[in-house]
Amino acid sequence: MSNTWQASYDEIKSYIAQHPSIAIKPEVFSIPGDVRPGFYLIFDIIRENFINDNFPVALEKARTLSKNHEIIRKELITSLALEEIDVRATIKEFLVNPIAQLSKLLYDPLFDLLMGKIDKASFEQTSDARLQTAFDNFFRVAEQSWLMLALLQVFAPDEVYIVPPALNDFANECDSAITDSGGLPKQMVPDAVQASRLSFDSSTFVSYLVPKVIMHSKPLNLYVSLVSEFRTVPLRVVYLNSNVEWFSVSGLHQKIGPGRTWPELAIYLAKKPNDLTMVSDNQHFAHPDIIMHVESPQVLRDPGEPDLLRNRNRAFEPRLGSYVICTELIPQGDIESLKQQFKPAVPQKSDTEANANPAITNQAQNTPVEPTTNVNPPEKIEVMDVGYNAAKLEPVVDAILKSRRYAELAPNPQTGTTNVPV
Repeated sequence: MSNTWQASYDEIKSYIAQHPSIAIKPEVFSIPGDVRPGFYLIFDIIRENFINDNFPVALEKARTLSKNHEIIRKELITSLALEEIDVRATIKEFLVNPIAQLSKLLYDPLFDLLMGKIDKASFEQTSDARLQTAFDNFFRVAEQSWLMLALLQVFAPDEVYIVPPALNDFANECDSAITDSGGLPKQMVPDAVQASRLSFDSSTFVSYLVPKVIMHSKPLNLYVSLVSEFRTVPLRVVYLNSNVEWFSVSGLHQKIGPGRTWPELAIYLAKKPNDLTMVSDNQHFAHPDIIMHVESPQVLRDPGEPDLLRNRNRAFEPRLGSYVICTELIPQGDIESLKQQFKPAVPQKSDTEANANPAITNQAQNTPVEPTTNVNPPEKIEVMDVGYNAAKLEPVVDAILKSRRYAELAPNPQTGTTNVPV
């Protein structure tokens, strides 16, 4: 392992010794303006060198992801004639310059080292831990962003829509602490509108959960929505769409337990865009068609991970199952081994257990009632290693085309009615 950061550290110590006006001590801190540029030039080099020395593999992974993310983003802007596709603010700098994003985490530890509050060993230990945690978080969110764009591409839309904020929406990131028990107004969900610009950022929250994008898919001739950044929302809507099957949010929490409740991404299908405008309010959650997660092969090999994903699959009961997406290419033998882990390990629920699930009828807004069917969806969890090749996600579209759900929704080109016999 290279230690170029230590040579740069020796250089900044020499620079401080050559400029007595610099004082970096616990009791006094002063870097005069005439020496500040030279000081921070070396200071920044130390941080960059430390990251290069200790995280070369991670940086290469980040650069590969960044390159592929930008390629697909630009392709979509062109193919959909959009003004822009905005990515989440939390990963924007990481995708452009991962070292610049990560080096911010070394600002305080490096000053602690210069002040003598910690020694080099403590600096290395603290910095390693900070950088690894931050990198894993940034990388995971960036992978999810790439997956969202890749799905948008494989569904091949000819129209894209967004759900604009409600006129009276006042929600912000702190809203999860608010309930409607204090008389807060219920919201009216706006209609979907065609978009000239897409934003996958999370800086603006609304008081109910809406899709990131709704599209008309040419290969499906249906409307498809992509949903991410699930969260508990504060308010109820004025009415529930009667074309949507709703779950009880409290029932979902009871079924899956504390911790990682929500899926990372969900896909919904509908005949009309306005049947996709709301995913969840504070009491109801729309039954998803597909849920997805991005995981590394290392995480998937964790003994507890298959059970966690199976439990989430049973709770949300996605009509067409779950997909676990790996952006790392996995040898064929390994991928088959991983797929074996996700084959159903326990019998499907009995009718008695099925009756206890949280699905509710569309007419009720206050008291969930029992579902009208005891038929459980198949426990399908498919593992796919796609690299950064969006075309490898096309089996998802193929599975939809072959499904009964598609036959229920898709119009027959000759009659204009759906394809499922009465």
